[in-house]
Amino acid sequence: MRHAFVITAEAGLSNAIRRTLISDMENWAPCKLTIRENTSCQTDEYIAHRVGLMPFRRIGNGDTLDLKSKGGVVYARDMIGTSFEAVEPDIPVMDLGGDSALDVTVHFDRGKPVRHARYSTCSAVAMKRVDDETHEISFQLHDETLSAHKLLMTALDALEARVDDCLLQIGRQPDPPPRSRCG
Repeated sequence: MRHAFVITAEAGLSNAIRRTLISDMENWAPCKLTIRENTSCQTDEYIAHRVGLMPFRRIGNGDTLDLKSKGGVVYARDMIGTSFEAVEPDIPVMDLGGDSALDVTVHFDRGKPVRHARYSTCSAVAMKRVDDETHEISFQLHDETLSAHKLLMTALDALEARVDDCLLQIGRQPDPPPRSRCG
């Protein structure tokens, strides 16, 4: 579902909010797999890539999920644990043909999309001009149990913290700032 908010702000501030939604929202995501057994025709790297593309939500404590399966189609819902669950449980991980087996532990960590796209909380983040001082910010959440309003407020807090940090850095510079030696 697409979420849209109309804000009274010029293009620069609106774009800063859009970029903050894209890059600064922390989220949990798979970071590595411990593969104990893989007798399928797929490589360990392929399986890790597939799992890394799946969105998960935190439901408890811990930082792992386990996947143990033999034969048949393996789905995201087959990853078992008390810490996370797949946002889309019907996403196929792979088809284990015949007697092929897979025994994996998925490890999670928390990060920002600026570090890696797997941490993204939203996608298709857009900005549209309504008039000179009004813009629409829209995005799609990966996990619809999250509040779009809360995510936007968190983005505004993150942007404010970034601006405050820049002001502190400017305040620590000598007065007047050093002159360029190029001219």
